[in-house]
Amino acid sequence: MRTSLENEPRTTLIAGVSPAMLAVTDTLVEQDERVALFFRTKEKLQELTAHSTWKKEAVLPLLASVTDGKAVVRAYEKLIEWSPRLDCLIYNVGFEPNDETQTFSGAELVRVMGLNFYGFVNCFSLALPMFKRVGRGHAVIICGAAALVLEGQHAAYAASRAALQIYLRALRRELANQTVSITELYIGRKPTVRGPRRLSQREIVEGILQALRSRPEKHVMGIS
Repeated sequence: MRTSLENEPRTTLIAGVSPAMLAVTDTLVEQDERVALFFRTKEKLQELTAHSTWKKEAVLPLLASVTDGKAVVRAYEKLIEWSPRLDCLIYNVGFEPNDETQTFSGAELVRVMGLNFYGFVNCFSLALPMFKRVGRGHAVIICGAAALVLEGQHAAYAASRAALQIYLRALRRELANQTVSITELYIGRKPTVRGPRRLSQREIVEGILQALRSRPEKHVMGIS
């Protein structure tokens, strides 16, 4: 099976579509790769497909909320029909700390854990068998630099990010004998003489592409 898959184009799945992820998609397609995209809402999916110039064989838009396990399974079934191989999963879904997370509640914890932790588990658990079919794989998890220092963060956010980090460490141990890489990519602000600034889309895209090439365990952008 692996030998026949070698003749198929490399395929990347991006969960969580943003302008930067669309730019990453453009670059991968230019390199003759395939990209599948998970959209949370039908409106966003339709907005892209209405203006997209991508060929159907190069890009597959899919409707799937990562916190809905059944929806993720259905999306993966369509992905497998479209491409028999999967080489990379980019998880760009997450909830960052803000005023809405200051008040701790059980419902808030469920919501934040779903986006920051269980959503990745849903996606990765289905990606792993596809990685094994190819004989290698790479998962990239993107989040804000606030996740680097959880002390002092709001309870729901800190719990979700801590759970994810522990889970990723355990995965690396379990997959140590397999060629599956896991990269944590943290996006911060770039220090300047006028104070910290947000990274430009170009800087973010270049950082993501660098992480895809080098496969580090941790890659921090925008923090010196």
